[in-house]
Amino acid sequence: MTAYARWERDGWRGVARPALELDVAAVARMVDGAGRASRHARTLPVTAAGEALKTDYDRVVSIRGQTGAQVQEIESRQNRLDDENVATQSLLSSVQDTDMTAAISKFQ
Repeated sequence: MTAYARWERDGWRGVARPALELDVAAVARMVDGAGRASRHARTLPVTAAGEALKTDYDRVVSIRGQTGAQVQEIESRQNRLDDENVATQSLLSSVQDTDMTAAISKFQ
């Protein structure tokens, strides 16, 4: 069984294997500068980061919704233009198929 030694320094405490020769002050400086004042102070950055992620996620969802609505509008307009093109081609075809002699004599 591995023996652990309790340690406490600069507001930090815990247990470690003595063989690691842990420099507690160096660990505290790496985490948040000069150690921590309390456990609550250490959780604040995590909470703020989580809130920032939620804000970003909400913004992405909103933009996706707006983009989806714009795509639907564009597709609807494209369908209307396609329908108008079919109607125009049909009208053009009927004009080209008209017997010009019969049409002229009918309208005189």
